[in-house]
Amino acid sequence: MNGHKRNDVFMQAQGDGRAMQLKRVRTTRWNSTEAAVETVFRKFDAVLGALEQLSHCAGDSQTVTSAIELRKRLRDIRVILCMDTLTIIYRITGPASRILQGASIDLAGAAAVLNDCRKQFEDLRSNADLHWEALLQETLNFAKRT
Repeated sequence: MNGHKRNDVFMQAQGDGRAMQLKRVRTTRWNSTEAAVETVFRKFDAVLGALEQLSHCAGDSQTVTSAIELRKRLRDIRVILCMDTLTIIYRITGPASRILQGASIDLAGAAAVLNDCRKQFEDLRSNADLHWEALLQETLNFAKRT
């Protein structure tokens, strides 16, 4: 099954609400990974539904095998925990990344944003146990609903 047909399955799995496209991850663009993680989280049920449908695609063993394995991995608590961790990192670094990649960079503003990032990471580090417990609980709650 080609990519367009797989994408159609995903679009149909999203129903009548606001449809989103899955993002292609580019290794050279930090923001592409951020967008991909956000889309998977926001449309998690639709992604799993599309993968379930693709896992029953007669005549295309490669699509079936890939869909089954990807669905299994996405439901793994470790993968969900990693995506939750990435979400925290992107929430801190995303604004700085967008400012630093801008066409006209205000150096004072960029320095302030980077300083804010540093402070937020220092807070995460100094309150690691508290943040870890909150992250783990959020991940467990998310995993229970899948």
